[in-house]
Amino acid sequence: MQTEQTIAHERLAHDPVYTHAQETAEGIMDEARYSDKLEEVFRSNYARYRSPAHRLRFLDALRKELTVYIDRHRTTCKYPNDPTCIHERAYATSIEMIRDELEMTNPAIAARHESQSFSQIEANQINAVLNTMAERLAGMEGSLNTLTTSSQFTYDDIMGLLEEMKDKLPYGKKDWFDLFRMRLANVGIDEAIRASIVEPALTQVSELIVSTIDPSNL
Repeated sequence: MQTEQTIAHERLAHDPVYTHAQETAEGIMDEARYSDKLEEVFRSNYARYRSPAHRLRFLDALRKELTVYIDRHRTTCKYPNDPTCIHERAYATSIEMIRDELEMTNPAIAARHESQSFSQIEANQINAVLNTMAERLAGMEGSLNTLTTSSQFTYDDIMGLLEEMKDKLPYGKKDWFDLFRMRLANVGIDEAIRASIVEPALTQVSELIVSTIDPSNL
């Protein structure tokens, strides 16, 4: 039986942008035989976002979810990787539209291989780690405000950092982890808190990312 705390934790770990990207990928593939509808599906879903950070996150997640979908489709398709397959055409067309948008907003993400993007499941796992950190630090607000060093970071600064890292997921697995590690290194937290909360979170995130990275595409 789920407790209220468990339900709340699962709700925090759920990322609606990635869920929407997965639903959009399925919607695009459902319309695969109607090439004229692909752009309409893509544009109508993309238009839901106004924030540049959310737009990047959606585009990057959609690219990954489309790749996950087509890889799954190829295991049952009679003609895998055949450009005459309607799903292969829909995938190629959609990826091109996404790359065009990314080229205009962030060429570095556009050039990165899809395998370096976070899938919905991977993003939820990372968010769960960040939320666990926030929950554990929340009980130490007073200590954090007195134990931070000359860097002048406060409890609110650290909470803001964790929220900001959720919007940085489009950076990709390796770049995101490097940024996360660097940002935490610059926070002057008491060594006891760092050892009990920060270092275990870094280890968790590192293991999650390393286990899903394809070294050939680094």
